[in-house]
Amino acid sequence: MEGAGQLLLIVLGLGAMGVVLWAIFRFSQKQQARISSAWEQAAQAVGGQFLAPAGPWYRRAGRRIQARLEGVDVLADHYTVSHGKSSTTYTRVRAAAPGPTDLRLKIYREHVFSSLGKMLGFQDVALGDVAFDERFMVKTSDEALARAWVTPHAREQIAAAPGYAFDLQNGEVTAIQTGLDGNVITLEAAMRGAAALGAGGRALLERWREAAAGLQGTLRAQGDAWDPDGRTAIDAERGGVPIVVDAVRDEAGVIRHSTRTHTRLRCQLLASPLERFAIFAGDLPEAAADLAALPTPPGELEGRLSVRSDAPERTAERLNAKQCERLVRLAPSYVGSDGQAVTVILDRVETDPDRFRIAAEIVFEFAAPHTQGPYR
Repeated sequence: MEGAGQLLLIVLGLGAMGVVLWAIFRFSQKQQARISSAWEQAAQAVGGQFLAPAGPWYRRAGRRIQARLEGVDVLADHYTVSHGKSSTTYTRVRAAAPGPTDLRLKIYREHVFSSLGKMLGFQDVALGDVAFDERFMVKTSDEALARAWVTPHAREQIAAAPGYAFDLQNGEVTAIQTGLDGNVITLEAAMRGAAALGAGGRALLERWREAAAGLQGTLRAQGDAWDPDGRTAIDAERGGVPIVVDAVRDEAGVIRHSTRTHTRLRCQLLASPLERFAIFAGDLPEAAADLAALPTPPGELEGRLSVRSDAPERTAERLNAKQCERLVRLAPSYVGSDGQAVTVILDRVETDPDRFRIAAEIVFEFAAPHTQGPYR
């Protein structure tokens, strides 16, 4: 009897274990079905295609969503990383990011350690959106370009995807969340956020196209995304004076070994050579090291911009009230002439049509022939 009782206990134990395993299996099936349903709904929400898990269990391809949003290709999937006896699953969204492939950008939500990092001096980049900057850490290889690249629309979409960290590098955006996302709303938001961030170069190109139209010029571009260092530029002219607007990181004598992208307006002189002069904010540029300060600089510029020239009196005549007003409004980092061309440098990737116009007016007036210039 004792042996039969033990056998009965073993059978009952195995039966109970089988019931538990079956319950776990059924729960897992329902969970996976629920997640697949959420992914299918998210695919419908973004107008994409849901691809269900397929293949044998030992090398099965996970669920995916393929879509095209904001004019870029987007792919959502998930993967698992083994840590020996345990593993971690991640949800991942990738989006193409046409534009300069050397731009690196990381955006993730504030947490206790990032706040501590700020207190210790590891300050992140502020994008100029107070509400967004308070909630997110932003790290980038190019602060000026990042501010222009991450549009208000992209910030809105990223903020709607809690739990995801966004990374842009090598021409691709990757958004990652720990765990398998089964929430339709956050998964859709992550896809829209990655797409909006990836489309930042295209949005920037459109703003330069609008600026070109405002200057009555034409946009010169390769491809369908903004790309610096001469590949994207605006060609315009006024009164026979041509001007080129482009973006640079290193401008000899003015910007040296910079990691920030600047906007440059430059035109070759058509009339007799100008005197060499430099109007600048901050430290003395190398190009102005041998120039003399104006004996009586215009009062409007005092405390804002310094002026040096190899013909101080002549440069002072050029700085009429209208030109000084433009300079104060624009606050450029540099305006100068090497005698053959006039250059304006703005310490940002410019996107404001009004500031483009003011900068162009400054260049045109300095570069105009004497009969049209600020003095006769």
